[in-house]
Amino acid sequence: MARLRRCPRPGRSALIIAALLVAVLPAVLAPAPVAAAGSLEDELEARGFDVSVDDEPFTAEALAVDGIAMTVTGEAGSAHTIHIIYSDHQALAADWEAVSGQSPQPHTPTGAFDGYTLYWNNNLVLALESGIDAALTGEISDAFFSLDPAAVADARGASDAPGDEASGADDGDGTGEDTTLFLVIAGTLVLLGAGLLVAALVIRRTASSPGGRP
Repeated sequence: MARLRRCPRPGRSALIIAALLVAVLPAVLAPAPVAAAGSLEDELEARGFDVSVDDEPFTAEALAVDGIAMTVTGEAGSAHTIHIIYSDHQALAADWEAVSGQSPQPHTPTGAFDGYTLYWNNNLVLALESGIDAALTGEISDAFFSLDPAAVADARGASDAPGDEASGADDGDGTGEDTTLFLVIAGTLVLLGAGLLVAALVIRRTASSPGGRP
């Protein structure tokens, strides 16, 4: 009577590959993180300051865009600030004389910034109340210069667009989201295909070798 041959058991390599697939797939299938476009308010709050944004925007006839007026409060006291966001440096240069290493000055003379110290960073302008504690001045200006100017402008533009939510660098037509989804799906299929191919080869090799005892 012919003896039954035991079915070959999966080799150790096959089990390792299966475990790796189980561990890696959730990370691959998870939505790609969206980079948050921080604002000056967010940055200051992350540093432990209390920030109160004025209900009305700051306006000046000398400027083409409105600013965001805020009161920043910390251990060293409070300061009033005005944050002005332009779409790019060219737009800022249309309103301001911005020279590297110097405080920006509006092309059109205005008294709107009397009592403020002015800073600029590519497409951003900060007006910071003068005469406040030196440490507070340093912390607020440092937060301002730590911002990503392009990301701040993108977030502001998206939030100003009617019916749109702030979406970082996405231009609102869904292209960025569709591209990310496509890359995630393609990466998942490639990983699955490679994993299954290796697993099949290992199992085939195991099956061709003597299995069990006769």
